[in-house]
Amino acid sequence: MPTPGIRAVRRSRWGIVSALVFLAVLFLYVIVLPIFRPRGALLWGHYRLLDVYAGIPVILATLVALTVWATPASRRRTVALRLTTVMLVVVPTLFLFDLVYTLAQPAFRQPDFWLDGGVIERAYSTPDPDLGFVRKSGVSWRRHVSERGQPVSYRTDEHGFRNHPGAKAADVVFIGDSFTEAAWIAEEATFVRRVGAETGLRVVNLGRGAYGPQQELIVLERFGLAYQPELVVWQLFEGNDLMDAKNFAVWRANPRARERPVKVRYHQNSAFFRLLAKTEDRAPSRELEILIDYHDGVRQRKELRYRVVPDQADALADAFAETEKALAAGARWCESRGARLVVLLVPTMLQVLESFITFERAEDRDRALPGGLVRSPGDFASRLRAVCEKAGCIYVDAFDALRARALIDNSRVFDRHDPDEHLDVDGHEVVARLIGNVIRSRKGDDRRHADQGRRGL
Repeated sequence: MPTPGIRAVRRSRWGIVSALVFLAVLFLYVIVLPIFRPRGALLWGHYRLLDVYAGIPVILATLVALTVWATPASRRRTVALRLTTVMLVVVPTLFLFDLVYTLAQPAFRQPDFWLDGGVIERAYSTPDPDLGFVRKSGVSWRRHVSERGQPVSYRTDEHGFRNHPGAKAADVVFIGDSFTEAAWIAEEATFVRRVGAETGLRVVNLGRGAYGPQQELIVLERFGLAYQPELVVWQLFEGNDLMDAKNFAVWRANPRARERPVKVRYHQNSAFFRLLAKTEDRAPSRELEILIDYHDGVRQRKELRYRVVPDQADALADAFAETEKALAAGARWCESRGARLVVLLVPTMLQVLESFITFERAEDRDRALPGGLVRSPGDFASRLRAVCEKAGCIYVDAFDALRARALIDNSRVFDRHDPDEHLDVDGHEVVARLIGNVIRSRKGDDRRHADQGRRGL
């Protein structure tokens, strides 16, 4: 009959074996099984968030068990005690650190309408009571864009715009959205700097991504007219400016950000979850997928972001009314300061490259190009032209010039690597030439008027 000591040893061994079997089953279920039967999007499409959180202690416990098993019997107890202590300290500490870090984030504690949407980076921007948000002054970064073969530098002046600091006066002021700011290409390649280089005039860039017409009007009043310009170029984008106008009106009516669930805020601000998000397997949405044939021989598959919406001025009537009101006010302010307003319309990539685009499904083409037309009577461009005629501004539509350039070489008209479909360096060159023509035309008019005045004397 076994003695009490032997029974205790057996019970101890049985307990150890049971624990090891339980750990092995847990390891197989949490770690191994999802490799063959995926059940989540994380870690490249295999694991759920719960699996990852549970997997960390399971992996550590398994490593401890294997280490103890490989240790000589005389030292197993000591090694097991030490490693278990370390694991019980490290795992809770990591989770506690992530929790404290998450709770300390401004976006978790003070949600913001503009800065928590995932488009505007808090690192470079800050809230503003009038504009919603502004870029921070003195921002500077340098990014290597592999497809261009060279780094792109970005910096902001004392007002948070992409200029050399210290400028007090300018002959031409540019306002607009991300197409004017152009943070994705070298500063000297933007149409703002090209106009300055080609005409010898002083220029200043007051473009800011994600701004709409009402915000651009505030920029003109707060910053632009202080430079005492002779010409103000106000760039609008056909793809989303009316939606931007609508969003700003919504924010202005209720500046408080909509409260989000704690779980959502935790995921958006947790350092650990941000790291995991990089491993998420996002299946392509196949939402309006297109093929673009470029002159350099490349055929690119791309998800189309901006469709042609012929009736958007009517569908977003309130936003169009806000845009019209902003442009009329801008024209009056410019005239009161002795400046002339030029309204520059940038079309979408689809409108310019339509002849080089193939849709994989016929229904996608119908959705993206209703009626098969890239421009039609009563669309945003024609309505905008009428607004400019009424307000007395110069209207410049870049559509024809960009499309003509694309027929010669479409490789660098729009940035093929940018999901937001911004202009590339050739597109900026075309726009700069259009604005240069306006400037030269005005100078020619001034000379003719001066000659007529002298002859009259």
